[in-house]
Amino acid sequence: MKIEDLYIDGFGPFASKQVGPLTGSISVIHGVNEAGKSTLLAFIRMVLFGFPRQNSSTHYPPLAGGRHGGRLSLVDDAGHRYIVERFRGVRGGPVSIMTGDGAPVDQGNLSRLLGGASWDVFKNVFAFSLDELQAENPLKGTNVDSQIYSAGMGAANLPQALTAIRQNKDKI
Repeated sequence: MKIEDLYIDGFGPFASKQVGPLTGSISVIHGVNEAGKSTLLAFIRMVLFGFPRQNSSTHYPPLAGGRHGGRLSLVDDAGHRYIVERFRGVRGGPVSIMTGDGAPVDQGNLSRLLGGASWDVFKNVFAFSLDELQAENPLKGTNVDSQIYSAGMGAANLPQALTAIRQNKDKI
């Protein structure tokens, strides 16, 4: 999956803001302090995975107007275009997925578009901030490492495989 562009209806200081098209195989968002880099990252995460609880310090209410949320334009590995849209609401806000020409798509396809990546995998591998990258051990306790290894090896469950090996090592 590749994010082509994003449209922020209302999120933090942004309202009616179009970002993109994003080109190339990797996008790096950079700028001076307080330029909105972390806000853009949070927006992408929230559209894909849902908004946090209202009492969270990271819910980015729209300060410049607009409806709290927006949409991402994505392209899958086969080149098909999708629009993923989410606005703040109950249980993280309902997600709406459409094809590039506006036909509705089942919400279950979001996991497929994300390649099955969990919140932790997405946050620690695909879309991270400099602070998160510099954290002492950003993957500790997240099972991200085993998900990555499992995906690369085609293994169903790396932790179970390691447990079985440890239990049977004395028999060898």
